[in-house]
Amino acid sequence: MFEHMSVERARNPISPTNGIGRCVRGALTAEEAMIRGRLDWTVSKRPLTTVDRDGYWMDVPDKYVIVRDDNDRVLDVVGNQMTPLQNTECFDFVDHMAGPGQLLTYDTVGCLRGGSRIFLIAALENLTFEPTPGDPVHPYLVLFDGKDGNMRLVTFPSYKRLSCENEVAGMLFEAKQMGSKQVVAFKHTNTIHKRIDEAKRMMRSTTEQVAEYSERMRYFARKQINRAQWEELLDKVMPLPKLQEDESPGRGWTMANNKRELVTQLFESGRGTDIVGVRGTAWGAYNAFTEYTTHHARVNVGLPKEDKAYDQKRSERVLESTWVGTNKKLTQKVEKLLLEA
Repeated sequence: MFEHMSVERARNPISPTNGIGRCVRGALTAEEAMIRGRLDWTVSKRPLTTVDRDGYWMDVPDKYVIVRDDNDRVLDVVGNQMTPLQNTECFDFVDHMAGPGQLLTYDTVGCLRGGSRIFLIAALENLTFEPTPGDPVHPYLVLFDGKDGNMRLVTFPSYKRLSCENEVAGMLFEAKQMGSKQVVAFKHTNTIHKRIDEAKRMMRSTTEQVAEYSERMRYFARKQINRAQWEELLDKVMPLPKLQEDESPGRGWTMANNKRELVTQLFESGRGTDIVGVRGTAWGAYNAFTEYTTHHARVNVGLPKEDKAYDQKRSERVLESTWVGTNKKLTQKVEKLLLEA
């Protein structure tokens, strides 16, 4: 890790306009960004209690609830090993990730599922690069933290691509797979604070990470992809179900073929393909898949489309899938195949 503004901006999973994140550009400190983004609340781990048959309150052994302190919302039931991080600690960790000398500006922050998960997005202002002239890519740092005991603290570099003056033309381009040198992930155990302190001391410079990524993307911009290579890439990433002799295509085959046709359309005429050095290259192919995953791929929303909360819930699911779910795995696979081709 973007058009007609009224339509596509609503699909951008980190746009402050969709109710998920809040724009905090201009905040001078992490504390100010936290307040403006309405993340200035804490969580606490409290004993889980119940009533016995005589009507007396009793603690449930080794079970606790994670509670959002400002509104007493219960975020999850956890075991005794789960240690939640406070939002202030998350901001502090992002500041350390940037490394010395980086111009870090908080851009968008927000929470999902009522506070069960939070995210921070900070721009690295002095590390912008262009895979091909006229197609700037802006590096960001992202932190995603779960307060519900079901998700690790995850931090990674991510990228936005801008195609014209005021319109977003790309989305978050994922770094490397979980656990790689560009991604830091911690379980919320009672040793998490010690591990974070160790990571702060050992973390590689973000400048080096962005430089490595920019070199890969510049290589993609130089690498031509012909029709046969594109079809081969589709067969590996979005294979069609095999049909038996004389078998007519069913619903599954049709859906798979529709995905392939859509991604092909994005490869040929998607956002930014009018920029010299994009159409017909591995860079253009990469962007076609990232545009698909962030704007068109299906996600399980769990609500009917007529529900008032549908759009926000869908945006939440797209964001999670892009950063830590199925869509992330797809873009990682595409990047790997393009590097090997």
